[in-house]
Amino acid sequence: MADQAGRPYDVPIELVNGASLVYHYTNALAVVQPGPWDQVVLQESSTQPLLVARTGQPASFLTYATRLEQAVHTGSHAARVYLFQTWPRADMTYPAGQPYSGLPLDTMMRDLRRAYAYLAAQNSCFAAVAPVGDAWLRAIQAGVAQRNPYNPSPGPLNLWGPDHFHASKWGSCLAACVLFA
Repeated sequence: MADQAGRPYDVPIELVNGASLVYHYTNALAVVQPGPWDQVVLQESSTQPLLVARTGQPASFLTYATRLEQAVHTGSHAARVYLFQTWPRADMTYPAGQPYSGLPLDTMMRDLRRAYAYLAAQNSCFAAVAPVGDAWLRAIQAGVAQRNPYNPSPGPLNLWGPDHFHASKWGSCLAACVLFA
C-alpha cells in the first residue's frame, strides 16, 4: 500500500504476541530507545487500557506507554509516537461470563476510546491516537462488517479471526489503512 502510494517505508517491528507495554519496556528497551525513529506506533495488549472492573490495568497502561514514549524520544527527539487504539473484542462481549457479556460492542469501544483519549490528553508528546478501534466499530455500524461473529450473517466481512479476538485478514487490512492514513 505504501509502495503504491510512492511512500516506501522501512518498518522494523518489535512484537511479542499478547505482551503488554510493560513487557516491551522491560525486555526491549535496548531496541526501542536508541532509534533513530521517524515514527513509532505503540500497541498495548487489548485489555490493559480497560477499567479495572473489566479486567484492565489502566495505571500500568498509562505508566508504560509514557515510559516507552520517553524512551523513544530520548534516542529520537523528533519521532512521532502514536498510540494504536485497539478494537472491541467479541470474545469478551458475546459469550456468557465475560467482562462485557450482555453489553454491546460499543460499550467496550467506549471504554477503550476513553482510555486512549485520556492518555493522549495527559501526555502531549504523543502525536495522536491511531483510531483503529473506532474504524472497526464504524465498519460494523455501517453494515460493512459483522457485529457478532458468533452469529454471522451472509454478506458483511468478519473483522475477527477464528478466536473472535485477533484480527482476520479484513481486520488487519482495516488496521493497516488506519495506520497508513
